[in-house]
Amino acid sequence: MNRIGIAARRLAEAWSSGARIPDLGDARPRRRDEAYAVQDAVTDLLGLPVAGWKVGAATPAIMAERGLDEPIPGPLFGTRVYVSDAALPAADFPAANLETEFAIRTLAEFPPRRAGYRAADLAAVCELVAAFDLTQSRYAVAPDSLGEIADSGNSGGAVIGAPIPGWRDRDLMRTAVELRVDGGDPVPAYAGAWRRDPLDVFAWLVNSLSRRGATLAAGAVILTGSLTKPQPVAPGSSAVARFGCGAEVRMSIADPEDKEPRLQQGTGVKWRGVLIEESLEPDREIWDRVVVTGRSKHRLEREGARGELTFCNVEVADADVDSLLHKVAARLRSPGWYFHVERDRVIKVAYPGRVMEMSDDAPGAIQAARDFGVSIGIHPEQLHFERLIGNPFDQ
Repeated sequence: MNRIGIAARRLAEAWSSGARIPDLGDARPRRRDEAYAVQDAVTDLLGLPVAGWKVGAATPAIMAERGLDEPIPGPLFGTRVYVSDAALPAADFPAANLETEFAIRTLAEFPPRRAGYRAADLAAVCELVAAFDLTQSRYAVAPDSLGEIADSGNSGGAVIGAPIPGWRDRDLMRTAVELRVDGGDPVPAYAGAWRRDPLDVFAWLVNSLSRRGATLAAGAVILTGSLTKPQPVAPGSSAVARFGCGAEVRMSIADPEDKEPRLQQGTGVKWRGVLIEESLEPDREIWDRVVVTGRSKHRLEREGARGELTFCNVEVADADVDSLLHKVAARLRSPGWYFHVERDRVIKVAYPGRVMEMSDDAPGAIQAARDFGVSIGIHPEQLHFERLIGNPFDQ
């Protein structure tokens, strides 16, 4: 096994076990292209869906301080991306650093292209959301920038808020942000050269991926750099960030000492949707986490070749919905299936390897979800998400 393979295996094992490694020793990357090769190999070894990217060390001040010519990107894994107000599992976040950020969510696919992409052209094909970035390192001692790239850019997890209306007309470089952890005092916020326009960071990432021969998918989330000083969080921590533009994002990490029982059937259930039994690989855990309120058998319109299918009307507890969707995304049998849930006119969809979110006030997100479904072989007639808003069982 070569150095790239050895380094990737060590980091992937650390990801899976939660242990920290001293360093990569002689297997450490010596150039940026080697660091990217290790990063890609770690992603392959973990076998987790990539839901987006984080961009660290993105601002002029941080790059100058660290002697960098470019930022530090890393993949965001779908099993670690949550929506605002989520309670994150303590087992995945025994320790992390929390950063408040603007995040971009793509409304179109961005394949590699020689001419590259300009920030000015990207605003029309994305939306902006408030977000938390939870950074984690697999090293016991802080590595150099190449070691950080190899380690998925210190990727840990992300919490994503709702789309920010009117963001294209705002001065994002001067937008105020207030982060409080565990109800404490406001955390110091960055300004000036310690900030960078989110669209500029987005353009850098798209072009960086293009040079690597990678496509940025529709519905991907891009964390664009911290707006506040990183704060340590652990099980039992909670945080809320409020932006001057009216956006807000919240999260907590479950306390392992909390002995409250899990929600029982009919208690606290908020999300409703349809899950087709035949779409899933056998997985008892998925069915244990939903409440089945009805079953029916019929054929999909225009897809009769699939035969008679079992449609299950299900309800999902709010605390479980995001982790369940990512679990389903990893267990769908083939690209031609999806699972949806709806609550308060917001729809979440699990495709194979990807989770997307949309609402009736964000038509671009609906179209992006539909385009992605068609791109993986789902018939357009099965992707009329508008009729599911307020009608999750499509009745």
